[in-house]
Amino acid sequence: HRDLHSFPTRRSSDLDDETASVMLVEGKLELSFPDREKNMHLAPGIKAVLDKKEGRIKTIWSDAVYETSWKDGKFIFKNIQFPELVKKLERWYDVKLVVSQAELNQYEYSGIFRNQETIWQVLDALALTSPVEYRKSNFREFELFYKPKRE
Repeated sequence: HRDLHSFPTRRSSDLDDETASVMLVEGKLELSFPDREKNMHLAPGIKAVLDKKEGRIKTIWSDAVYETSWKDGKFIFKNIQFPELVKKLERWYDVKLVVSQAELNQYEYSGIFRNQETIWQVLDALALTSPVEYRKSNFREFELFYKPKRE
């Protein structure tokens, strides 16, 4: 069990199957753990990421613009690994995205989507700006393919 004490602050948090994270935008944030004597204090711009399998927490610097853009109706990505992008899109659009070729897992993506765009618009944008093709394979399920660049 871990506790989060949030003082007058602005923060962003994220939770998925493998990790949980919290990033401080402004204010003061204290994390306490039953198995540690000392609490962890976060400064603005620092993100704490819990690896649920390992039970370890790491801290990294993160840009508040990217972490809080969802509040302004935008999803902003900068050099995000493709598997991470797929996980986020699956959660936001309640779809299943099946990556058919391992080459896509090596790809990093940078871009901005508005949250009022449909999954079709997002996939079309990916197809135009990256080596990705897609097809609908089932209800709320899409298959993603690697599209090599043409010389």
